[in-house]
Parts: sequence; C-alpha cells; structure tokens
Amino acid sequence: MKAKIAAMARRLEELEMKKTKEVQAISQTPLQAMPCAICLSYEHLAEECPTIPMFKQHVHALPQASNLELAMVNLSKVVGDFVGAQKSINAQLNQKN
Repeated sequence: MKAKIAAMARRLEELEMKKTKEVQAISQTPLQAMPCAICLSYEHLAEECPTIPMFKQHVHALPQASNLELAMVNLSKVVGDFVGAQKSINAQLNQKN
C-alpha cells in the first residue's frame, strides 16, 4: 500500500512539473495587445505581417509615372489654360477695335 502511495505521489509530482513547464512555455510566447491592422492576427505587428510582400509586388506591378512626367502633364495643362485665356482676351480686344 505504501508503494502505491509513493508511486502516486511521484506521478503527481511529474504531472505538476509538466504542467508548470507548459504554463511557462505559454507565458513566454509574446502576444500582441492589438491585432495586425492588415490581417487582424494577434500573432504579429503590422510591420511584420506576412502579407506585406504580396502587397509590395502588387504595387510595383502598377505603372508608375515619374515626377518629371507628372510635372510635364501639369505644365501642359497650365500652358493650355493660359493659351485659352489669352485667345479669349485677344478676341475681346479685336471686337473693340
């Protein structure tokens, strides 16, 4: 009978140690207070989201206009507006003469 009690006590101690190790392992796993803003996972921050490379590939696949091209388009519009306004002024002046 004493042998059974001793065996049960050892087994109980083993289980308690195993449970303590499991609790320690769980407590060492970092959890985020807020979910990832991209995929809503609590396992990582938005900067570490595994979906970011997919988004970067998609963005790089889109046609990108250079700053020079954008400046040329804007300048063309401004010059076009100016020429139109100048023609209107010239027409008004020609009517007065």
